[in-house]
Amino acid sequence: MAALRPIAAAGPGPQTWLYRLSLLSNSVNQLRPTSASLLHTTAVGQAYKRSRKPKLKSAAAKPTQPPPTNPQPTRAKQVIDIAPPQKHSTPYEDVILLGVPPNYPIESNINRLLSHLQSSQLEEAIDEWAQLWDLRCISRVNPWQWEIISNSIRKILFGKKYPHLGKMALYESSRYGHLKNMAIETASRGHCVGLYAFMLKLIGVGRPKDVVDAFERCKEQMREIQGKKKDDLFSWDRVKRLNARLEDPALNDKKADVGLKHLLMATIATHTLLDTLDDKVLFSMLDSHIDLRPTSTFDFKPIDRALRFSKAHIQVQKQFRANVDKLVLSLMCYHPNALITRITTLGSRKSDNKLDRLYDRVLEASIGPDAYLKPKELDDFGMVSRNIPIPPNIWLQFMKTFEWKGDVDRIIKMIDHDLPERGLELNGDFLSAGMLYMAILSQRNSQPPSVRTKARAWVDEFWRRLTIKNWHIEDQPFSRRIRTLSILSFEEPNLRNEILSLYKAAKEGHLGKIKAKTRASFVEFFIKHGSLPQAWAVFQNFPSDRDQVGDKLDFAFSVFIRRLALSPWDTREKLKYYKKATKLFLDSGEPLRPHGLGPLLSVQLQTLNLPMETIVQLTLDATVDPQAPDPGIQRWTKTLYGLLTKWTHTASPSLLEIQAGLLILKKASEIKLYGVTRSRLVHMWMSFLGPTAKSVHTNAEQRQEFIDRALDMFPGGKGNVSISMWIDLITHLFNRQDKAGFGEGWRRWKEVGGVREVQGIWYSKMLELLVKHDKIDWTLDLVRDAWDKKYIRKTDGFYLRAKAYGLIGKLGLEDELELEQRAIMHKEGSDGIGRRRKEPIAFVEDYEDEIYLEEEGTAVDEEGEEDDARFEDEEDEVDGE
Repeated sequence: MAALRPIAAAGPGPQTWLYRLSLLSNSVNQLRPTSASLLHTTAVGQAYKRSRKPKLKSAAAKPTQPPPTNPQPTRAKQVIDIAPPQKHSTPYEDVILLGVPPNYPIESNINRLLSHLQSSQLEEAIDEWAQLWDLRCISRVNPWQWEIISNSIRKILFGKKYPHLGKMALYESSRYGHLKNMAIETASRGHCVGLYAFMLKLIGVGRPKDVVDAFERCKEQMREIQGKKKDDLFSWDRVKRLNARLEDPALNDKKADVGLKHLLMATIATHTLLDTLDDKVLFSMLDSHIDLRPTSTFDFKPIDRALRFSKAHIQVQKQFRANVDKLVLSLMCYHPNALITRITTLGSRKSDNKLDRLYDRVLEASIGPDAYLKPKELDDFGMVSRNIPIPPNIWLQFMKTFEWKGDVDRIIKMIDHDLPERGLELNGDFLSAGMLYMAILSQRNSQPPSVRTKARAWVDEFWRRLTIKNWHIEDQPFSRRIRTLSILSFEEPNLRNEILSLYKAAKEGHLGKIKAKTRASFVEFFIKHGSLPQAWAVFQNFPSDRDQVGDKLDFAFSVFIRRLALSPWDTREKLKYYKKATKLFLDSGEPLRPHGLGPLLSVQLQTLNLPMETIVQLTLDATVDPQAPDPGIQRWTKTLYGLLTKWTHTASPSLLEIQAGLLILKKASEIKLYGVTRSRLVHMWMSFLGPTAKSVHTNAEQRQEFIDRALDMFPGGKGNVSISMWIDLITHLFNRQDKAGFGEGWRRWKEVGGVREVQGIWYSKMLELLVKHDKIDWTLDLVRDAWDKKYIRKTDGFYLRAKAYGLIGKLGLEDELELEQRAIMHKEGSDGIGRRRKEPIAFVEDYEDEIYLEEEGTAVDEEGEEDDARFEDEEDEVDGE
C-alpha cells in the first residue's frame, strides 16, 4: 500500500461536476488550480503583486507637487489581507479529488440515461453519462442496467440513424471519449455486445488504433473488477498462473453470447489492418480464459463486413484468418497439453495427412524473422515463459506419432534437419528416442520390407552417434538401449545375450551407478521374457539411492506392476510378487503417480480376496495428496484408463475390470470432482466405453448391459450424451477384431436417432463407416432414413457422398433429388437469404469435418439459422461513410 502523501488538499477538482456548479454560485475569487504552471510555481500571485506600493523615484528626476490648497477628504484605503504565497503552493498531483458521498442520489440520472439510450437519443445519453462519470458513481449502476446500456449502444450504432464515429472523434472528441468509456465499462462487467459493436464500427470508419486501445483498457478494467494480478501470469506457482487469467463472462453465462472471444477477434482484425501482429502481441492475448479450441465455432461475417467497409484489400481478410490460426496455435503451444492431445488424436488416424500439416505449421511458425513460436532448449522442461515456447515434449510427441504412422523419413528429418535448423542442440534424450522408435518400426509386420530395413539401419546409426558423444552412458539413453535390444531380440535372439552381459556388468559395478530408468528397463526385459524371479532380483541388485536427486523407485515399480497385470501367471504367483513389490515401495516412502494406480488396481482385483468396492475406494483415495487434496476428474480418468488398458493398445479388459470401471463411473457421477468440464466428462466416459466395446473377455449381452449402464450414468442421462460419443462408440464396435460388433453398432445407430436429432454430418460419417466395412444393405437403409428426415436439407453434403457411391441411383431418387436441390438454390438466390453455418475458429481445412465433434450440441442446432442481424445496419451503409 502506497504511503500517504504528507501534504494534500481535499476538494472537488476542476473536472468534477460539483466544481462546475460552484463556479455559477460563487462570484468571489476562489483558491483553485487554474493551470499546471500556477499550481507548480512558488512565485507571488498576481493579486499580491498589484497590492505592493510603487517604488519612490528620486527627487532630482521630478519635483514634488505642492499639496492642494483645498484638500478633499479621502477615504481610508481598503486593506486586503493576502495570505502568504507558501500556503497556496501545494502541487496539483498532491490534490485528493473526493467523490460524492455514497448515498448521493443518482437514481434519476441513471433512469434518464437508460431512457435516452432506449430512445436512441445518443447526445442526451452521453450528457447524462458524463455527469455520472464526473460524480464517480459508475460503480453504483446495477448489473441489469449495464446489460441495457450495452444492448442500447449496439442498437444505436447499427440503427437507421447511426453516428459516424470517425467524424465524432474529430469534431466531438469529448462525446466520443465518453461513448468509448461507456462501452468499455459495460464490457468489463460482462456485457460485451456494446463494445463489440463499437469496435466493428471503428474498423469500418478507419480508426483501428482505437480498437486496440479499447481492448487493452477493457482488459485492465476487467482485471481490476475480477481481482486478477497481471504479475501472477508469470508466477512459478501453477495455481497462481491459472487464477490470474481473465474470466470470459460468455463461458459461464449462456445469455452472454458475445464475450471476450468476440473482442479478441475484432482486435486481431485490427492488428491485421495495422500489420502489427507479432509475437509480443500474440503473447499478450493469452491472458484470458477464452474458448479457442480449433473445433469451437465463430461467426466471422460481422468482422468481414467491417473489413469491407474499411476498404481493406481482399488479401487482408485472408490474412486475418491466418492470424487467427496463429493465435490458436500459439495458445496450444503455451498450454502444451492441448497440443499434445491434438497430436495424439491425429497420430492415431491412418487415412489423412492432418498430422503432417500441423507439424509443418509448427515448423513454419518457429523460424525466420516473423517467427512467433520460440523453441526451448531440448533439456528445458520448465513451465514458466515470457514468450510463446515450443517445449521439448512437443517434439517428442511428434516423433512418437510419426512412429505410430510408420513415417521413418519424418523422424530422420526432425533429428537431422528440423531441430538443428532452429538452433536446437540434440541431446541423448532425443537421439535415444529416435533409436527406440526405429527399433519398433523395424519389427512391425504391417510395414513394407523397405521401411523395416531402413528403420533397422537407423537404429545402429543413432546408437553410433550416442556413443560418439558419450551420451550412451546416461540413464535415459542407456535404458532405451536395453529396451531397443529387447525389441530386436525377438528376431535376433543373440541380442538377449548382450542384454544379459550388460546386466552382469552392471551388477559387478562396471557400468557405474544404475539409476531409475535403467532399473525399470531391466525389470521390463526380464518380465517380458518370462522370468519373474530375475525381474524381482533387479530391485535387490540395484536399490534406489534416496540421497540422489531423480533416483526414484516408482519407475521400476510401475513397470513391474503393469507387466504383472498383463502377465499370464497364476494368481498365487502374482500375489507373492505383488506383496514383495508393494512392501518395498511403501518402505521407500515415495508417492505413487496416478499413472500406476490403474494397473495396480487390476492386480489387486486379480489377487486380493476383498470386496470390489473396498479395493476401488482405496485406490481412488490414493489419488489425493497434499498438493491435490480434492478428488480430481483427471486423476480418476487416468486410473480408469490404466485399469482397462494397462497403457497398451492391445490389452483387453476382463469382466472383473469392467465391473470395477463401471463402479468408478458410478462414484464419479455421484460426487463433485475437482476440475470437471464437459470435455473431461466425455473423455472419462469414453475411457470406459472404448475398451469395453472392444473387450474380448465378454459376450455381446454383457457388453450391451455395461454400455447401457454407463450411458445412463452420464451426467444428465443418456439424452445428454453427445452424438460424437455415440459415433465413437459405434466405431469401436465396428472395428472389433472378431467382427462381432456390427449388429450391436447398427442397433446403437438406431438408438441415437431416438434420443437426439441427428444432422447430415453424422449420416455422412456413418455412411463412410458402413462403406468401409462393406455393409451395402445398411447404407441403403441409411439413405432412406435420411431422406425421411425433413430437417436434413437435400443440398447437404451427405447426398453428394451417397450419390458418389451410387446409392441415390439404386434407390431411384436421382431426379427427385435434383429437382429439390434446384428449388432450394433458386429460393435462396431469389430471396438473397443464405443459411448460416458457423465456421471452425481456426484451421478450417483441418477442422471442417470436425465442427460437430464438440461435446455440446449447440453447433449442430445452429446450422440452419439465418445470419445474425444484430451487427448489420438497418439501412445499407453508403460508400462515403
